[in-house]
Amino acid sequence: MHHPSYLDFYEDVLTQSTDPAVVEGKFEEQFATDPWYVHLYRRSYAYHGVHPFCMWYWCAHAREHLGDVIFVGADPAVASRLGFRAASTLADALQLASHTLGGSPEITYLHAPPLTLADVS
Repeated sequence: MHHPSYLDFYEDVLTQSTDPAVVEGKFEEQFATDPWYVHLYRRSYAYHGVHPFCMWYWCAHAREHLGDVIFVGADPAVASRLGFRAASTLADALQLASHTLGGSPEITYLHAPPLTLADVS
């Protein structure tokens, strides 16, 4: 109800590209001016039609600083659609990431993380 354009973003946009430049150039205007999204934004307390784009760009900016993102326990098809990888266990995730991390990585874990930017060295 509050995020009506997210499903279309997931189904229509991310099936074609996860590249922010492609996403913006090909789809953003359509979502920004869609009459139904505009109506829901103005009359039904819904987020604006371009809200998923803003969230995607935010995520994409963070990914510029990461070697890989692996979600433990995620549905592999969903993670792939989003441009990430999935592992069934933490041990599997570490194995997937071993080409980048080596054999003895240090791990940072945030449970329900707040809105932060961590500088890990």
